[in-house]
Amino acid sequence: MSKYQGFIDRIEDNKFAVIIIESLKEEYIVEASDLPDGVQSGSHLHVNISNGRITSMIYDKTKTNAVENRISDKMAELREKKKKSRYEK
Repeated sequence: MSKYQGFIDRIEDNKFAVIIIESLKEEYIVEASDLPDGVQSGSHLHVNISNGRITSMIYDKTKTNAVENRISDKMAELREKKKKSRYEK
């Protein structure tokens, strides 16, 4: 059994979740009902993989929040740059 970091790329039809493991460059599909409570698309997970299947998942709320904050900060920065024109009127 191996441990990896992954994130939920998407949840399809509220039935299946696609989990991306970037270090393996692979995606895994699991039943949405098997996901930990409180997760959604974009949530980060600690996963155990055995025989090519995810055997357990733990929600990594700290990493999820850190990524969301970083994205939010970048979006605010881009919005601020957009307001400023390089050309004077």
